[in-house]
Amino acid sequence: MGSLVGIVGFSIKNWRIVIGVMLFAVIGGLLALDRLPMDAEPDIPVPFVTVQVVLPGVSPEDSERLLIKPMETEIKSIEGVKQINSIAATNIAQMTIEFEISHDLDKALTDVIEKVDRARADFPREAREPIIEEISTSTLPILVVNLWGDAPERELQKRAKEIQSRLESLPEVLEAKITGERTNVLEAIIDPSKSESLNITIDEISLAVNNNNSLVPAGALQTNNGKFNIKVPGLIEGTEDLSNIVIRRGQNNSIIRMSDIANIRSGYKDTQNIARFNRPYTYNPDING
Repeated sequence: MGSLVGIVGFSIKNWRIVIGVMLFAVIGGLLALDRLPMDAEPDIPVPFVTVQVVLPGVSPEDSERLLIKPMETEIKSIEGVKQINSIAATNIAQMTIEFEISHDLDKALTDVIEKVDRARADFPREAREPIIEEISTSTLPILVVNLWGDAPERELQKRAKEIQSRLESLPEVLEAKITGERTNVLEAIIDPSKSESLNITIDEISLAVNNNNSLVPAGALQTNNGKFNIKVPGLIEGTEDLSNIVIRRGQNNSIIRMSDIANIRSGYKDTQNIARFNRPYTYNPDING
């Protein structure tokens, strides 16, 4: 208590010195602030590298055995690795490699690419190209634009793509991503009474769709520039293509098409996430597709 009283007494007696020190500190702080480099979104080095491998149809157990294990065996020998976290899931394997903060991240990324390339020799042939990325704060979005309104969802998605194209044309913009875009699908709503009366099974319908939704080899073409394989496209691209699929050919040249037993329409995949803006969500088929 005595020391506090002494400091207060000294400040009162030497008020000119105290004010001078305060002014010096304030002016010095303002000058330093003006010279300090500032960035609203600084690019902070993050010592993480991610690896993602897709193998359609693989189970979580096989994903670990066929994809994760070969990669871990190679990657754990990389210098500077601090920790490896792996996720084995249906159709996919994901891995996050954490390096020491002092480690050269460019070299780390190069080493991971090299090791994953070696591990690919043990992958099944159906495995897709691994996706290897360095986590960086520079890839985080600095601006988010939301599109909403009482308009058809297709119109909103069309406008979003127009905005995306314009933004990516700017030299200062690295990338503009659209999130929340729903995937277009073709739906065939089977009429049970019609299919049962014609004795048509679901397996028969599925087989007809699969046979008409693939590229069919049609031989090869020999030219002066070499030999090229030819494939006849038999892909379902619109409602008309789906409607005209032949389910069964009967006697007397009778043909049963998809449109004879089903209602064909264009729609979207089921919604997985819902976003609300200033009101509760209500489903409207005219607006929500």
